Amino acid sequence: MGISHSISKLTRQKAERLGEIAKHNDAIKRLRQEIKKLDDVMRMIDAGIDVDAVKPVRTRDPLFSRGGLLRLVLALLKQNGRPMTRTAIAAALEAQRGDGRDLHSHVKACTKRHARSGVLREAGMEPSGEYLYEIAPLERPAKDDKPPRPALVLLTKP
Repeated sequence: MGISHSISKLTRQKAERLGEIAKHNDAIKRLRQEIKKLDDVMRMIDAGIDVDAVKPVRTRDPLFSRGGLLRLVLALLKQNGRPMTRTAIAAALEAQRGDGRDLHSHVKACTKRHARSGVLREAGMEPSGEYLYEIAPLERPAKDDKPPRPALVLLTKP
């Protein structure tokens, strides 16, 4: 009974992969048609153009909007109420996103950059040797610590 269950599960997984390949093949076919149309338009504009000289460029979709990772890290630290390690922060964010992406390198860069800028601070160390991070308190100057105002100097024309 275990063998037939394993075979049916593997069969389903193979069928899913074949479906993914078919979906991607359809997308590739559509993209090739679009490229052919672009080539035709380029040739109409300039008959002597070498359309095969165009090199492919990779584009990336950003994982987070500008400042989005920091906002998520700050919200997580505030919600947790205690310092957390980079590994714990990354694991919690991965669980929130649920898309299976490894965020540890992104969290490492974010915590490192914002610890230097003063938004986060190191709050000790785990026994494993990993630093704990927390939100750095705002440092507001006391009202008595105001710098003296410069004296006004009136200038007259000679």
